[in-house]
Amino acid sequence: MPSVCLILKVHEPPRLRHYSFFDIGESTNYTDETATCAQLDKIATQCYLPATRILLKQINEYRGDFRLAVLLSGVALTHFERFQPELLTQFRHLAESGCVEFICEPSAHSLAFLFSRPEFREQVKLHRQQLHALLGVTPGTLNCHALNYNNDFALEADALGFNVILANGTEGLLDGRSPHRVYQPAAYPNLKVLFETNLLADNIARFSSASNASDKPLSAGKFMSFLSQKQGDVAALSVNLNTLDEHPLGDAGALEFLHDFPGALLAYKGFTFETPAQTAHSTPPCGSISIPGFTSWEAAEQESHDLIGNEMQKDALHGLYLLEKEVKTHPDPAILSSWRQLQVSDHFRYMDTKQLSEPHGSAPSNPYHSPYDAYINFMNILTDFSERLSVR
Repeated sequence: MPSVCLILKVHEPPRLRHYSFFDIGESTNYTDETATCAQLDKIATQCYLPATRILLKQINEYRGDFRLAVLLSGVALTHFERFQPELLTQFRHLAESGCVEFICEPSAHSLAFLFSRPEFREQVKLHRQQLHALLGVTPGTLNCHALNYNNDFALEADALGFNVILANGTEGLLDGRSPHRVYQPAAYPNLKVLFETNLLADNIARFSSASNASDKPLSAGKFMSFLSQKQGDVAALSVNLNTLDEHPLGDAGALEFLHDFPGALLAYKGFTFETPAQTAHSTPPCGSISIPGFTSWEAAEQESHDLIGNEMQKDALHGLYLLEKEVKTHPDPAILSSWRQLQVSDHFRYMDTKQLSEPHGSAPSNPYHSPYDAYINFMNILTDFSERLSVR
């Protein structure tokens, strides 16, 4: 597996304010900027700023041999521009290095692909415009946010002018084929598909929770020993950057792993770092891939089970997207902005009831006491928002 695509994902959702039944009709302020800013300041200081400094240092040290990709959500970009200009500058330096590819997705980090293709296209174009305006880059890779790859997504990616799709891949989806290969979508010869893996993220989580002190920390050397045994042409190693803050790996922390990983990988004969675009260009596809689009809501719900797997999530999402026509014809631009803030997928992940049975600490960071609180809070906001639409 000589080609490794390191993909760091950066996303910081807005916090919705506590919105009770009695706030309906009284307040149009749905987000808690104080809580959002406090969370952002914390993660920026502890993780994002030191991590980007390490990345820049290693890029300079290895003189182009260390390359990676960053998926910086449109929501995070907006927050960094407003609240963390220093951090935005760091990402701009990464873009200027020429060694970092920035990946595109719907600007609201949303599930618009499932509910509205026109809205999905608008959000992808908005995120591409954000990346160009703030970082000076034009992305050529489109991410299947929270979704498995299918032919419908390839159709949209091709129509939008992308060259590469970064997709989730499961054994059932790939039907026994390796995720460590480059594929070409059937009927779209200008596109390539890379399937990201959780090899790095899973190892970080496993080693950080190990009860035996001798198993810690997860060193770059240990991980490379594991990775070198995998067969294939490419490993697209995807991890949320804030995982390095959530899962400390020994006394030095996971940032030390990030510092040591480039050297450890390049020391292995034949291993190289590439961006997704480079791998798609340099590695011939092993074959074509054709996976039918969703034939029912149940199929979509099954694959995105943590976001649309229970009745609360379905009710909230369907109610939100049913308002699209009224939103798009409303004269007040603040309406569209509010609607897209409510599309951020984290709001629905907080309603996931499976987290109730998960061990403490295994569920994603959740500002609510329970999934039911998250649902009630969101639906109170949605009720007020619906009433605002009727005021012209």
